[in-house]
Amino acid sequence: MLPDGQYAVTYSWFGGTSRYNITVQALPWLSASFRYNGIQNLGLFGFDTYYDRGFDVRARLWRERGWLPEVTMGLQDFAGTGVYAAEYFVATKRFEGAALGWGKTPGRLKLSAGLGWGGWAAAAPLAISAACARPLWAAAPAASWPPISGSAAILRPLAALNGSRMSAGA
Repeated sequence: MLPDGQYAVTYSWFGGTSRYNITVQALPWLSASFRYNGIQNLGLFGFDTYYDRGFDVRARLWRERGWLPEVTMGLQDFAGTGVYAAEYFVATKRFEGAALGWGKTPGRLKLSAGLGWGGWAAAAPLAISAACARPLWAAAPAASWPPISGSAAILRPLAALNGSRMSAGA
C-alpha cells in the first residue's frame, strides 16, 4: 500500500496488453484503483483489441507487529466486466537481514502467502476437498459469465498465492 493520502498513475505494456492504472490510498488501511486495459487477441465480441475497465479495492485487516504478519483482503475487478475478477486474502511478513544473521550486510526480506479465488484460481486450483466426496467448489464453474457474485463467489476454485522480495542495503 502507498503512504496515506498519496496516489500513483502508471502505464504498462506486456504480452499484448496495455494497462493504465490510477491508485489512491484513500485511508491508511484502504486503497482503491481504476484500471483501463487494451487486451489484444482475447477473442471477445470479435474485437482485435478488447478495451476493458475495472475497479479494485484492497483493505488491510491488521498491521504487521511482532511475529504477526500484515493481512490484506482484496477485490479485483469487482465493479468491472469481470475479465480480471478475483478475490484474495494475503499475509505479508518483513524480516531485517541483521536479525536473521546474514552476516555484515543489512538487507530486507519480504514474504507473502495467501489464498485467492476467482480469476486467481482458474489456471491452477488447489486440490482441497470438503468433508464430502466432491470438491468444495464443485457447485460453481471456474469460468463463468457474468462473474459469480455474493455468497456463491466463495465456492469458486481456490489457488495458493506466494511471493518474496529481497533488497540489499539499509
